[in-house]
Parts: sequence; structure tokens; C-alpha cells
Amino acid sequence: MDCLPCTPGFYCEGFGNLKPTNSCSPGFYCPGGDSTAKPFKCQTGHFCPVGSYNMTKCTPGKFCDEAGLLAPKGRCDPGYYCPLGSTSRTQVECPEGHYCPLGSAVPLPCQPGYFLPGRRHHSISQCRNCTAGEYCNNTGLAATEGKCDKGYYCPPGQSVSAPAAYPCIVGHYCPVGSPLPVRCENGTYQDNEYSFECKSCEAGYYCDNTKQSVDSLAGFECPKGHYCPRKTRFATQYKCPSGTWSNKTMLERKEQCTSCPPR
Repeated sequence: MDCLPCTPGFYCEGFGNLKPTNSCSPGFYCPGGDSTAKPFKCQTGHFCPVGSYNMTKCTPGKFCDEAGLLAPKGRCDPGYYCPLGSTSRTQVECPEGHYCPLGSAVPLPCQPGYFLPGRRHHSISQCRNCTAGEYCNNTGLAATEGKCDKGYYCPPGQSVSAPAAYPCIVGHYCPVGSPLPVRCENGTYQDNEYSFECKSCEAGYYCDNTKQSVDSLAGFECPKGHYCPRKTRFATQYKCPSGTWSNKTMLERKEQCTSCPPR
């Protein structure tokens, strides 16, 4: 009968063996035809359980920082990740826009609506809400992507530039990058949503936004004894001139005031 090479993963000590003597020792590997239990030492970045016929690359998320290991040495440190075959517990720094908990095989990206500057982060709680007035559309962002569209406003944590939940509300305007709707200034109003500027107050009305925003001209008719040209800021801004009067509302010009009768 022909002699056969010793089975891979085993060793055959001495002569005249009918079967392998035993399994290859832990921390070593026996590729086949070996006469000792420790022919080839497992190298860094690998491990060799008992009976190994080849080196096994270190498991992702773990590290193998010395030769002769029968199992990975431990888990990758927080703030780092360990790909297949890592030789250090701090193999690769966690990149910007990502976080790496203990034992990470790959960096985990912050989700849309968040961003994360800087490296070596280790927890999802470190991902930051997208800045108010801006948006973060993609995963793994190190910075915000841009400003909110005009006609919308963006509270913190938005993932799109025109969030459907936040159209600019009536009585307000929203220029590019608005964190909140902006109330119209006195002398202007806005009766539509999705607006990025306010309308000039119409003649015969006044638009006083001091206490509440003006979203309709109804109820803001120019009062008696006064006139209101376009952009009138408050009810009593323009009184009928001396020697004139009016018992009518919604006057637009001082010429519409009536002269007082002679005494």
C-alpha cells in the first residue's frame, strides 16, 4: 500500500502510522504532510483554532495583534472599525459622518436629517440634527448639504430642501434658508402659503402686523377720519388734514377727506 501525506489539519508523528496522530495545535496550522503538531505559526492578522489546515483571517470587528492566536484577541475599540484581517484594536479611524461602536466591522453612517463632523465617533447619539434653515438629504454627511428652499422653512433635522410639512404660512414669508416663518413687516401682508415675500398693503387698508400677522385685508379697512395709501403701516398713520373730516372708511387719498363747513 502506498503511503499517503498526513491529512491537512492533522500531524503524523513517527513512522508506520495507520492514521494521523492528532489535530494540529491551536495557534498553528498544518497544510498537509506534517510530522509535528506546530509546523507553521499563525501570523498577525489571523487566528488558527485547533485542527487548522490554513490561517483564518481575523474576523471583521475584531483584531489579531500577535502571532500564534487560536482566536481573535478582542473587539475593535469604540471610535474605530476593524475590517477583515485587522492587526490592531484601532485599525481604522471612524470617518466623518459615521459612528463606530465597540466591535465595529464597518463605520455606520448617520441617517438623512443628520450630520456629524470630526472623526472617531462611537455612538448614534453623536449624530447631530441638521441645522435649522438647512437640509441633510444623504447618509454619512460631515456637513449640511444646503439651505432650505424659498417658500418653506426648515426646523432642525430636515432631510429635504422643501419639506412638505413646513410650507411658509399665511401672514409670513420665507426666504431661502429660513429656520422659521418670518412675520410680514407693517405695511405688508400675505394671504397665501409658500410665499417668499409679502405683498404691499393695498390702498384703503392698513396692515399692522405688530400684534398678529395680517393674512387678509378683511377687518383692516382704513378707519373714519383717516386715509390709507398703499403700504399704510397702522390705522391712524394718516389723519385727514386740518380743516377736513370724513365719516367714511377705506379712503385712499387725503383729497377724499371732506372740507369742514364754514362757521
